[in-house]
Amino acid sequence: CHNTDEVAAARAYDPLLDERNPAGSVFCKGGSGYAVAWDEADALMHITPCGAPRTAEPEAEAEAEVKIPKKEDYRGSLEQDKELMRIFERTYGKVKPRRVAERVENSAPEKKPEKPKKLRPKGDDYLIVDGYNFIFANEELRRIAEVDIARARDVVVRMLCDYAAYHRCKAIAVFDAYKREGGSGSTEVVGAVSVVYTKEKQTADAYIEKTTYDIADEHTVRVVTSDMQEQLVVLGSGGLRVSAKEFYGELRGTLMLIRETIDGLK
Repeated sequence: CHNTDEVAAARAYDPLLDERNPAGSVFCKGGSGYAVAWDEADALMHITPCGAPRTAEPEAEAEAEVKIPKKEDYRGSLEQDKELMRIFERTYGKVKPRRVAERVENSAPEKKPEKPKKLRPKGDDYLIVDGYNFIFANEELRRIAEVDIARARDVVVRMLCDYAAYHRCKAIAVFDAYKREGGSGSTEVVGAVSVVYTKEKQTADAYIEKTTYDIADEHTVRVVTSDMQEQLVVLGSGGLRVSAKEFYGELRGTLMLIRETIDGLK
């Protein structure tokens, strides 16, 4: 900067108040650091700014003219190196020689043992759908539910029946009934879909978590929900998580394929 003083004056810069770029130094003594003000740093250095060991008193050196170091000064001497080593070892401890292992030319790197691959479960594929979460996560199904919730449930079950038959999997649609007093829960089988109503004080989340944990070792389990907390629980139980919006697109695509297949047979 060609006009440093003008820029500093315009910014009202005070180096003593600059917390991000402090003007002081940090010195080490007894294995710990301590702060030193900028105008005291030279007097406390073990070596002078030109690289020589300190011999004179701090006050005398502060008044002495600072020598501009030359290229030769940076090379140092054997005595200076020894002095620096003594200072270093007093501060940080004895320096241990580093031993480099003999390099073996043209040797192949040591192979790490491969981790055993996780085998795919041999059982049936399962699809578990959080019923009400799925309904209210999609605009089309939500509009139906606002008029008739039972009809919305029937639409979901029928769509899942076609999906499960086409993909040859087993589907479970879980609907919350935990607020129903005295409810013992119920399961109804519709085609390839098991329609589950939870019992009193049992949420759909709890049912899905337990079911996933019980069957994930033997079966591939996909859980459809947009509840983030439930997705994390399912993932920890060994299941695969799918958002309601994503699965709705997959479901509609499957129904279109079924319709095209039927039209092609006519």
